[in-house]
Amino acid sequence: MKQVTVLFCDIVNSTPLTERLGAEAMRDLVHAFLEASLAEVRRYGGTAPQFTGDGFMAVFGAPVTEEDHVRRALSILGQSYLVRSPTD
Repeated sequence: MKQVTVLFCDIVNSTPLTERLGAEAMRDLVHAFLEASLAEVRRYGGTAPQFTGDGFMAVFGAPVTEEDHVRRALSILGQSYLVRSPTD
């Protein structure tokens, strides 16, 4: 049996944020968030096989087996990204 680490990531309170920012600004924010986040997933050897409206699921340790898949996933959590909205 193969063990993997799964990381779920999304934008917290995205519905009220969309109401405040408007659809176009929210689209830009989600794009920036996904671009930065997925770059880190790839950097640590993960894949993102599933997306939601404002988030994704990342998998570490598959399809390529990595013995340190847990460390790789947790390394992303140690990264700090702040994507500011255009109105902030």
